[in-house]
Amino acid sequence: LDPGHGGSDGGASANGLVGKNLTLQIAKYCKAELEQYSGVTVYMTRSDDRYLGLKERVDNAAANGANVFVSIHINSATVSSANGAEVYYPNANYISSVHAPGLNLAQQIQDELVALGLYDRGIDVRNTVHDIYPDGSKPDYYGVIRYSKLAGFPGIIVELAFTSTPIDAETLAQASFLRQPGIADT
Repeated sequence: LDPGHGGSDGGASANGLVGKNLTLQIAKYCKAELEQYSGVTVYMTRSDDRYLGLKERVDNAAANGANVFVSIHINSATVSSANGAEVYYPNANYISSVHAPGLNLAQQIQDELVALGLYDRGIDVRNTVHDIYPDGSKPDYYGVIRYSKLAGFPGIIVELAFTSTPIDAETLAQASFLRQPGIADT
């Protein structure tokens, strides 16, 4: 589990909310829930307020035997109408074996988040514009997804809600709510 941002990188911040703090709280709830399952070992890229580079996060996960990488984030937008949850997963290019499990996990998590009442922004892949994978195909845009693929496991990014939108910010400000997406991300 990767609580997005940390240290000097606060992530999406608005309406008195700071993304790095929210993602850490949600990831801790998610970890506690996942550890109740037999045969599941959970590793977190950070358990406190520190900054780690994107590749460092994935390298640490790989070194700890990860078979999936879930990066938890809070979104922000310049338009106050943007709200809801979305999940990004690996494209089918290059190491295509991580695409289907990433897609499946992304859809399962998105379904759970929508069931909590968050607006459904969908699941999607995002490719870079100029770079290429070693086979000449378009790579995944997001570093943690790309580095996870190169390490041999699916990486996904969960964007839970928007600090910049009053309706989402009000929900994120409720301590009782933060446990729910942590459980939903399992």
